[in-house]
Amino acid sequence: MKKKQTKTLHIFIDESGNFEFDKEGGSRFYVISFVLSESDSFSKEKKELLNALYKIDKNIDLIHTSPLIRQKGIYMNISLEKRIKALETFLSFAEKIKIKTFVCASDKNNCKNLNILQKDLKRKIKA
Repeated sequence: MKKKQTKTLHIFIDESGNFEFDKEGGSRFYVISFVLSESDSFSKEKKELLNALYKIDKNIDLIHTSPLIRQKGIYMNISLEKRIKALETFLSFAEKIKIKTFVCASDKNNCKNLNILQKDLKRKIKA
């Protein structure tokens, strides 16, 4: 009998927003994004991505798109040309590993408090 090969599910979860409900310090939306991949070659592709990013600029050892686009944080002193190349390299990686995405968002204007916001997010994630 042939042994069934198991796959590894790679998951990346990110959030945007905050739990503040005051108008001054709070964001209107709370967003949770899930990126999933069952690629058999994920580790190999990740290693190739990191090597390619290092060749673009030795200071790039990860991709965080918002600061990359806005030239903030570790990308502050990296040229536009290199940042575009890094983004293209990351997009190529994402195509190779066949990612699936799921995003859920809650408008805090429709939630009176943190408890209602959490229930709304849980409902959307389970859907």
